[in-house]
Amino acid sequence: MSQTVEQRELVHSIESLLVEGFRKLQSLVAITKEERTAFLNDKVTALEDLVDKKEVLLDDLNQIENHRQALVEALAEDLGLTKEGITLAKVLPALEAQTATRLKRLSTGVLALAEEARALTSGNHALAVAGLDRVDAMQTFLLNFFDPPASYQPTNRPNQEGSAPVWDVERRV
Repeated sequence: MSQTVEQRELVHSIESLLVEGFRKLQSLVAITKEERTAFLNDKVTALEDLVDKKEVLLDDLNQIENHRQALVEALAEDLGLTKEGITLAKVLPALEAQTATRLKRLSTGVLALAEEARALTSGNHALAVAGLDRVDAMQTFLLNFFDPPASYQPTNRPNQEGSAPVWDVERRV
């Protein structure tokens, strides 16, 4: 199968976007691992910085994916394939074997890194939920610690109005 110049340019652009996406996903995996370390070491400020970096990376990845999908649709149209529901996997059989193999390997690498990032993010989410539950339990404990039980009667004498002294505890939620 001989490819036209336009098809080769589209394939090259798709390949470049796959490589760029792969590198961004590598960065995302590294940041997500740093995020896990920050969760485990209670480094809140580090978490804030990491979340900001992740948001930028995720925006970049979204733009790369949108651009890549548009190029795949353009290539499919140029190859005479239907654009509806087209994916890179559906275009590969219409390409030269060497080109198809190269794109398939890149795509497989991108998918593997995306899955790793998803798994790490899921674990970090569990750590975040556990941390929030721990904070909530501690807050409940402290508030209950300062609240006297309903049947509590102080042994000291009442104040001038005849009621028991009240603990002045500020509560914030």
